[in-house]
Amino acid sequence: MLADICDEDELKYGFRREGVFGALFSWVQKTGYSLGFLGAMATIKLTGFNAANTGGAQAPDTLFRMRLVLSLSTAVWAVLALLLLAAYPLTRRRAYEIRDALEARRGKLGAITDPAPSVSC
Repeated sequence: MLADICDEDELKYGFRREGVFGALFSWVQKTGYSLGFLGAMATIKLTGFNAANTGGAQAPDTLFRMRLVLSLSTAVWAVLALLLLAAYPLTRRRAYEIRDALEARRGKLGAITDPAPSVSC
């Protein structure tokens, strides 16, 4: 999908910016990891997990609450991701149309030739 976004951006603005999109994607991933760790720490605190005083043994109620938070939060994020994907404007057909328009603009990929003539010694 990232390549399709780059193609659409090139069609709209006239130049390639894969680096910008790659950097943005990396930033979003790192932010997601950070929020995930924050959520894990909040889950530990809110469910009453206490490893220091119990030697690792937890009450069944604590483990149940942790499982409940993990299950519900995973389901919520999965539904949110599906809703975002359903609203994704690029379809397979649109991606092919963009690709055809780009190839028409700059020529077919197979027609690319080496601008420097080969020199034989």
